[in-house]
Amino acid sequence: KAWYLTLYSSAVTSVVGVYFGWMLFCHGFQEVFSMESALTRGVAWFFLAYCLMDLITGRADYRSDMEYDSGTWHHICYVFILIVLLAGGHTAIFAACLVEEIPTLYLSVTRVNRKNELPLAFACLFFTTRLVFHAVAAYAVLEVSVTFFLIALALLRQHMLWFGKWWSSHGMQAHVQMTLYKKLGLLGGMVVVQICTHVWLLTNHLARGEIRAALTTEVFHICACLYFTVELLKIVQGSYRKGFIHGAIEEWSIIYNVSWEDPAIEIEALGFNEEDVVLTISSAGCNVLDYLVEGVKHVVAADLNVAQLAMLDLKLAGIKTLTHEQFFALWGRSDNWVFEEVYHSVLRPHLRREESKEFWDKNGTSLFENNIMFAGTSGLMAKLFNITAQLTGAAALLQRRTKPAGKNKLTEKVIDACSYIVSRPWLNSWLAPLGGIPDQQLALMSSRPDKVLARFKEIVQTRMWQADNYFYYGYLVGVFSQDCCPRYMSKEHFHKLQDRIDRVTLCHGTFADAAKLRNDFTVLSLLDAMDWMPTEVIADTLAQLIPQVNRPKCRIFWRSLADYVHSPVLAHLEVKEVEIYDRVGWYLSQWVATVPEHYNPTALAAKPQTQVLSNTLLQDAKVAAILVAYGISSKEKDAAKFYAAQGELYDGFRESMLKDRDTLLRWAVPWTQPIKTWVSVGCGTARDVEFVVEQAKQWNTKIFLCDLSPALLKMARARVDRLGLQAQTTFVEGDITKPEIQRLLPSEGCDLVTCSYCVTMIPDWLAALQSMKSMLRVGGLVGIVDFTSRAEDGRAERFLRWWFAHDGVWFNRGHLEWLQKNFATAWVEEGSNRMPYTPLRPAHYVFVGRRES
Repeated sequence: KAWYLTLYSSAVTSVVGVYFGWMLFCHGFQEVFSMESALTRGVAWFFLAYCLMDLITGRADYRSDMEYDSGTWHHICYVFILIVLLAGGHTAIFAACLVEEIPTLYLSVTRVNRKNELPLAFACLFFTTRLVFHAVAAYAVLEVSVTFFLIALALLRQHMLWFGKWWSSHGMQAHVQMTLYKKLGLLGGMVVVQICTHVWLLTNHLARGEIRAALTTEVFHICACLYFTVELLKIVQGSYRKGFIHGAIEEWSIIYNVSWEDPAIEIEALGFNEEDVVLTISSAGCNVLDYLVEGVKHVVAADLNVAQLAMLDLKLAGIKTLTHEQFFALWGRSDNWVFEEVYHSVLRPHLRREESKEFWDKNGTSLFENNIMFAGTSGLMAKLFNITAQLTGAAALLQRRTKPAGKNKLTEKVIDACSYIVSRPWLNSWLAPLGGIPDQQLALMSSRPDKVLARFKEIVQTRMWQADNYFYYGYLVGVFSQDCCPRYMSKEHFHKLQDRIDRVTLCHGTFADAAKLRNDFTVLSLLDAMDWMPTEVIADTLAQLIPQVNRPKCRIFWRSLADYVHSPVLAHLEVKEVEIYDRVGWYLSQWVATVPEHYNPTALAAKPQTQVLSNTLLQDAKVAAILVAYGISSKEKDAAKFYAAQGELYDGFRESMLKDRDTLLRWAVPWTQPIKTWVSVGCGTARDVEFVVEQAKQWNTKIFLCDLSPALLKMARARVDRLGLQAQTTFVEGDITKPEIQRLLPSEGCDLVTCSYCVTMIPDWLAALQSMKSMLRVGGLVGIVDFTSRAEDGRAERFLRWWFAHDGVWFNRGHLEWLQKNFATAWVEEGSNRMPYTPLRPAHYVFVGRRES
């Protein structure tokens, strides 16, 4: 219905837009702006009616599919704008801009034909009308009204956001048949056109005396121009950041020319032996071959990128067929003449994968000719390192194995400049893709800028000068040397590798795909892949890997840019930090883990049975009114009546406000271990239960749902019945700090006690937490997610405490401190989220702890 309605509306408005576009071409903006007529007023009323009808249809038939910025908010804004234009007699301005509806016509035709992909033609049409034309129209309307000019700029910003969204979701996908760099080049060209348009319009208007205003107005115009320039550059940066990995995989492009993870660490930490079967990432193949030097039984190397597998494939073929001198010349010095001489006659017949043959047929000569060390995404970073090292003399010093004596002014300046970059997250986000660092991993690094900065200085001053640090030697000098190279390139180990190359299996796919090839893995060397994955993907990965391992012998290794175990799912394992000096240095931590007894990975793959909960604006307003009335009431607070008044609207209002309940229940609580008894304190409507229905059924968990509101418990009963957990569930109405209620709950025999956003609402919170602890057996778990105060006590924090206290919610950092003191911490993290309809961002925490005594 919606897209047919949009098709009809956009067809009518596009026809009118083309007519007025011709009028603009013939007469100019100012004359067309004065052409107020029945046609302009009619089309304004038509579009206003469309917006209202689409809003009504959307709320009635497809509320969950209606996007806020392109649906609800867009239509409400246009209703307001059109009312203003109709009241002021300025509908000709609207009519003059209707050519911007042509992309909507294109979009609606595509959607009516049930096509999801939007081709590049749509982006070009959108860019021409909604960005370039709109910018010209915005400055033209300045001569009519400053207010209309500001509205036009606000709409231009929204158009830019939509354009950026299309580019990241459609423009960077494979169906747009261009390479990543061509797509970025086209986008860059569009950005230049838009910037030039803004600059031309700005200078043109500022140069005209009749509209030259005060200095502050001119400054405003300049700021507007700069702002939109920055917004466009963000689109370029965001597209590159999000697209470089996907683009490399789609285009068979190298990301890593050298594996920048020190294999010596896991070899020593895990104690590799001849019985080990290893699953790892191919990357550039360096670590795979280093494991082979240790004589492991077998290595399965997985990678989603055909180009990375092709690198390892060619190295294996080279080890099998070349002399050591030829192999080192090819991979250590990137001697293209060796490749030209031996590829077709010697190497190609021994490549294992047809895709590898295709890759090297097409790219081999150019990659080795231009130095394999500078190939791929990380190769650009290597080239920058190399140029810097040549300029500062660091390359020559490395070649002479001489560490600089004393202070070198140029070197110090380089260190200071690089330190500045490292400590600025906005600069890191531009440079991270050059090192093959995705957004997820960059966020970990950005959360510890001081430690990253200190580590960087230590690398430059000490670590990179080690005699065997081939990582920095290769990038800074541009080649390896016989005495500073990966072990697989050395003559000492070459003959061992020739006898062992059949112990490697290549797998094009994920870890999970590769794990299916065997069921006797003893080592999972995950490199830094866990940094790349959100928690749910880590959970799915482990759920598929653990069943394929030899549990008594299995060791799991990963390294991280975080200095802590960054995922609650990884914390379910028996984890120990590895304190071995790493030659690379960028990773702030390295970890080895074993699989606990009774560990059940199927719990990680369980999906929540959650409902989509959302209120309308009016429903949220009703709940907000109840909150305000409760807050300003001078009567004694009655929490039961407070919740009863909200009724069915309770969950919808809180869904976007009470964050990370799913994180606590699904991931932080280790459902991989048996949980036979669970008490949910302040259970409310039992929303938390929806996150772990499968887990509770799997362990046949006895659930106690406790709350002091009969209205909320009534909704909880209905939810539990729907989920099929009624036989496992007991409902307890009352305050857990009261002895008579405590007698209805388990005492010192409970496996798990949880509480979601409730402790801050209990006046005697200490008694409540002590009661929760008393229910647990030794080794039992407490899980809490709740609001807290930030460590830094600023004005905003004091306002939040004051505001929430009016609704009976008392922020207190002492809650988390008490938990950490009285339980062994299994998982803790803090975060914040924006409150609906406000700029407020209260802090909250997730804590899981184990009772020790």
